[in-house]
Amino acid sequence: MTNSKKIVTVSLTAKQKNILKQIFNSTTMAQSIAQRATIILMLADGTAKKKAARELGIDKNTVKKWCDRWLAAYPKLIEIEPIETSNKKYKEKIMEILKDAPRSGSPPQFTPEQVVHIVSIGCEVLDDSNKPTSRWTHKEIAQEAVNRSIVETISPSSVGRFFKRSYPKTS
Repeated sequence: MTNSKKIVTVSLTAKQKNILKQIFNSTTMAQSIAQRATIILMLADGTAKKKAARELGIDKNTVKKWCDRWLAAYPKLIEIEPIETSNKKYKEKIMEILKDAPRSGSPPQFTPEQVVHIVSIGCEVLDDSNKPTSRWTHKEIAQEAVNRSIVETISPSSVGRFFKRSYPKTS
């Protein structure tokens, strides 16, 4: 039995190679996007996936993932390349391939507007109220948000997370 591994070749048009080099050389590009562009460029130059992973200091599965993603998108890129005369628009298409895929998870339960209203309750002064304290608790803010019809229901721990996120991080 022979151990034959299928060698996958990544092809690039001159336009694609130029755009990937621009992405790689950009000083303002996210490192993850630049690294993905580098992966595609290396594979197109004939570097094996394992060697590319080793040289970049990343897992070989990461190289495989971006190789597969490029190969899946390649036919569409070839199809639209003559149509997209603007390098900017074509670069946007390539960037879409190099970006992270949307992640699963539940959608947010509260709109940004609701969060702002809830946080603003906690910023209100209690001196003029008939409350015995001078500060809101998370439980009181949650109840007040329901009383004011900002939300139907909210837990004190959710209120606490809103406040935790609203304060700047200190080093």
